[in-house]
Amino acid sequence: MKAAPLPRTRAAASPRRRAWILAVAALVSVVVVWAYHYPPQHYASPVSNWLPVEPDRELTDDERASRVVFGHILSTPPVRSRGSKIAFMFLTPGNLPFEKLWEKFFEGHEGRYTIYVHASREKPEHVSRLFIGRDIHSDKV
Repeated sequence: MKAAPLPRTRAAASPRRRAWILAVAALVSVVVVWAYHYPPQHYASPVSNWLPVEPDRELTDDERASRVVFGHILSTPPVRSRGSKIAFMFLTPGNLPFEKLWEKFFEGHEGRYTIYVHASREKPEHVSRLFIGRDIHSDKV
């Protein structure tokens, strides 16, 4: 009967080998940082390929005017209104289901929404205070 061979243990990496690995990693890092900060002179950014090409012909007056208008529109900052609201219209055949759940949804956002309930068959009976007096009366849908 043969004895099972013992597993071979790897010798620990020598200090010289560790030093070479660190030196190579440091050299690669320095080269990458240098290339990022100081790209070659002939290098063109990939973003410049996305920009529209200047036409080789003379532009008409309408084309020049449209470029000015587009430039003005694109440079204008967006308008942010402070009193913005969202309108919610509930279209339902009768009573509105899940009124209490909707009340929890709107909780804490008072004054930021408007609610309308449009019932097509009969006037709904509301359980939640949010929906009372919000009915729209019109012809049958």
